[in-house]
Amino acid sequence: MLKVHSEPPKQAALANSGPAIFALGFRPFFSAAGVAAVILIPVWILIWMGRLEIPHYYGSVGWHSHEMLFGYAAAIIAGFLLTAVRNWTGVNTPSGAPLALLVLLWLAGRLLPLLSGYLPGWMLAAVDLAFLPAVALSIAPALWQGAQKINRIFVPLLLVMALANLLVHLQALGVADSAVRGIDMMLYMVVFLVALIGGRVMPFFTQAVIPGFRASRKEWLETTTMGAFPVLILLQLFDAPLYLTGLTALLLAAAQALRVAGWHHPQVWRM
Repeated sequence: MLKVHSEPPKQAALANSGPAIFALGFRPFFSAAGVAAVILIPVWILIWMGRLEIPHYYGSVGWHSHEMLFGYAAAIIAGFLLTAVRNWTGVNTPSGAPLALLVLLWLAGRLLPLLSGYLPGWMLAAVDLAFLPAVALSIAPALWQGAQKINRIFVPLLLVMALANLLVHLQALGVADSAVRGIDMMLYMVVFLVALIGGRVMPFFTQAVIPGFRASRKEWLETTTMGAFPVLILLQLFDAPLYLTGLTALLLAAAQALRVAGWHHPQVWRM
């Protein structure tokens, strides 16, 4: 079964360095994602209405889809993992100046494409493509020091997301017609992460706030759900027959619904 685990904290206290906002990964990245959401949506609406036209590396539609996934969603994922991995393993993840550099790298990936008329495409691609591998490298030492090997799955998942980003950039550079496939891949990876992490967070917090409640967790159901996700992703990406993709999606939806039902308690609605 695929699930993530916490470990007892190491004896040495976790250290923070630098300003408070750069003490934990979620602080700058969640803040940056929130600001990005507030800015990106109105800008996109103005572009769609024809009120705003900006020279852009991706094109207006491509920019919208790319920034929602590789900008906003990637910031949320980075902030969560940089904080959660530290809590799971009891080992420090980047804080202070190294964390600030990660945030600057993310920000550069958002801003430099707006200067596509002045900068070469390969430079824009290189900067943006560096972010997700940098996050993977940032959490890898803590994960490899931790005893729970299953938690290391987040490193290859981040690298698959980086591959999806590469497919988008290959089209922006005129090398291949691959942007839609890259966007689809990233969208599925985000949904997969939500299901994976949700399977840990939702039951935990429900049990924590409702005395005596124990969330139902069936091994066969976890295996079915987490196993169906990569199958569905591959079927979709490789243009499998629609009936096969549809049946797999229905199986996954049913399994996920049963999974979530096992975590539910009516008292949640009164919280």
